[in-house]
Amino acid sequence: MLEQSAQSAGSIPLGMPAIAVQAPLLDGCLLRRIRTLGGAGWWYAGTMTTDTDIELSGAFQAKDSNGRTLDVKAIRIFDEGYGIIDVYVEFAAKLEPGAYKDSVLVRQIIERLRAVGYKGPDFSHSDPGLQESRLIVLEAPEEFAPFAKSRGWKNLAEEFDE
Repeated sequence: MLEQSAQSAGSIPLGMPAIAVQAPLLDGCLLRRIRTLGGAGWWYAGTMTTDTDIELSGAFQAKDSNGRTLDVKAIRIFDEGYGIIDVYVEFAAKLEPGAYKDSVLVRQIIERLRAVGYKGPDFSHSDPGLQESRLIVLEAPEEFAPFAKSRGWKNLAEEFDE
């Protein structure tokens, strides 16, 4: 597991509970973050392959609060995670700074997810540090998990629920 490999490499003390978080980078690399429960985190680069993500929606257009039409390339999630699901929305062109906070744009992304089968509450952006010029990262609520599972997502935290 991701946190076990980080623990064995000496980044995290053995036996300390940890949560693994992944973030795609546009150059095809994968940035992974190991967060210990209670605070500190370490980032390290890994590789991203087409085998690690699930496309929830293909290309579509959405408008921001300024009325501009934006081309969305895809909405994706990673194929597995530890309970918290980050939703990655990739755009064809660079976004305005702070676009991840645009409630009109985020609402249209959620509407697109509902059009492809998500049934649940609205949600908003993830950690501001994960946002990029062509990428908005949203943090889905727990109610998103059944939809994600129906698309092939695996909750790795369930292995520890026993």
